Amino acid sequence: MTSSSSNTIIAFPKLKSLSFYFMEEWEGGNEDKTNISISTIIVPSLRSLRIRDCPKLKALPDYVLQSTTLEKLAIGGSLILEEQYLKAGGEGWPNASHTPVITKYGT
Repeated sequence: MTSSSSNTIIAFPKLKSLSFYFMEEWEGGNEDKTNISISTIIVPSLRSLRIRDCPKLKALPDYVLQSTTLEKLAIGGSLILEEQYLKAGGEGWPNASHTPVITKYGT
């Protein structure tokens, strides 16, 4: 974690690829949106995100999907996420649709 100024914290500034596999009990979903006086930027260089076999995961964090550097999102074995992010009518599609490559994991 680095600090670019006194009011901004950057977490994992160089991380380019992130994978989550077989986290059967991870539910995720609504992050704590407590109003904090410090601005936090998380994974600003992320290019690839893979989620596989996380069946209870409800949503991906907005800060990951809003990253303009994200080039590939792969999801598999997570039906809730597949419904939200892999289909144009899904609830999460508007947040992910700018990502150039969105695939079902393994294809």
